[in-house]
Amino acid sequence: MFNVCLILVMECHEEEQILLTRVSVGDEKAFLMLYDKYWERLFVYAVNIVKDRNEAEDVVQEVFTKLWRVRESLLSVRNLNAYLITITRNQALKNILGSKRMTESIQSFIYYVEHDYPSLDKEYDAKELASLIEKHVDHLPEKMKEIFVLSRENGLSNKEIADSLNISEHTVKKQINNSLRRIRSSIRYILLIFMS
Repeated sequence: MFNVCLILVMECHEEEQILLTRVSVGDEKAFLMLYDKYWERLFVYAVNIVKDRNEAEDVVQEVFTKLWRVRESLLSVRNLNAYLITITRNQALKNILGSKRMTESIQSFIYYVEHDYPSLDKEYDAKELASLIEKHVDHLPEKMKEIFVLSRENGLSNKEIADSLNISEHTVKKQINNSLRRIRSSIRYILLIFMS
């Protein structure tokens, strides 16, 4: 029985290498076969990280777009599944960094760290990250912080914020974008440490 399993694994690996060779020379049919074989697996993995089906679809689409762009280098890949999982994880985390839904994404990332991140210190890491994010929010200019909290923590729409503060929706949107940009740039290096 063991020999049969070993033969099947070896045949699967050989088929994978043939497929990678075909993709590396621009064979679109082979690429579609690769896409069909791995799309669902990568989608499920991405959903577990970003917690949003539409965003996960975007992540997987970007993974396959990147795969096609670097197809000439695929011959050096020895474990395609691990390679694709790594690219998917990195792309999902990159999407979280650039997401317009920064607070939801941060919460999603913290959840990922708390539940899925393979680290002995994962609970400490997640709490430390949440604490650092809160500190960066606290250091925003007062009006920007107020608008950010109303939007991201209280869940108010831009119109509701504008009405309650007697300012334009454009000002609200600009303040939220500015606060997200500041927070993103402040914590970017921290998230890169978590991804390594």
